[in-house]
Amino acid sequence: MSITNATGSLAYTAAASTESGVKWLIVTPTSGSTPGVITLTLDISQLTPGKHIGAVAVNFANAASSTVTVPVNLTVTGSAVQIRDVLNSASFLPNKLSPGEIVTLRGIGMGPTAGVTARASSAGAFPTDLGGVHVLFDGVAAPLLYVQAEQINAIVPYGLQGRTTTHIQVQVDTGYSIPIEVNLVDASPGIFTAGGLGRGPAAALNSDLTLNTKLNPAQRGSVIVVYMTGEGQTDPPGQDGRVITSDLRKPLMEVTASIAGVPAEVLYAGSAPQLISGVCQVNIRVPDNVGVGTQAIEVQVGGIASQRAITIELR
Repeated sequence: MSITNATGSLAYTAAASTESGVKWLIVTPTSGSTPGVITLTLDISQLTPGKHIGAVAVNFANAASSTVTVPVNLTVTGSAVQIRDVLNSASFLPNKLSPGEIVTLRGIGMGPTAGVTARASSAGAFPTDLGGVHVLFDGVAAPLLYVQAEQINAIVPYGLQGRTTTHIQVQVDTGYSIPIEVNLVDASPGIFTAGGLGRGPAAALNSDLTLNTKLNPAQRGSVIVVYMTGEGQTDPPGQDGRVITSDLRKPLMEVTASIAGVPAEVLYAGSAPQLISGVCQVNIRVPDNVGVGTQAIEVQVGGIASQRAITIELR
């Protein structure tokens, strides 16, 4: 945009504003002298589809301090990359998210048609770029476990601890989804299940490390192991995308459990050795006074309970 003045050189300042307050309209330079040129740049990465109204105000440093305002109207169309759901990867529920939580994004155009599964590097870290796909939480790239056009498995960055909301955006090569806002909490626990659907039998191990099933129930009084995600920040602090070896981390908040509604002793809650940070292993002693057969199990982190209707088998 050209700035001229018929009476000679005149100093000016320029400022952009938007009706929504989102800084999608940028003006450079913000000051100069006539004749001059100012450039308008559009940043639509934080905009939803629809009409957006902005303006550029040019103030001239003359006796009258005159200002010229130039309206800028923008129409944003939909993106080919779309996020539809953000779910806890263990419970498959659309709960609030927590730092370190493994999440499943569902949508369209979010990656290659054929799924790509991530592998840890030789240093024991999972990538933030997989098949040309990035998942951004407030602009921070998240570790990726799996990407495909309709599903992404990613891990919420631990650096979001203390925030109440975050904006999630998927980048596929040079294309971006419209950012969506989700709420954050300190913990949002979900137990991984044997069927991978977020309900039914837990993916639990008996004390001999065999899978807990109807044909292989756990003895009352013995210790079982369940795996979950959404336990929140840890001590020491979690490291995004890192495979945990011997330096185990424990949740900042207390972890408790119940089986068949009866409080159960938690012997250990923390990192699962050789698994990625964000998977929490919980070792629980089965109470002697619960019934046999199929029984409900629940884990609480800071008083926040995992999903309902998760079961184990007892004898």
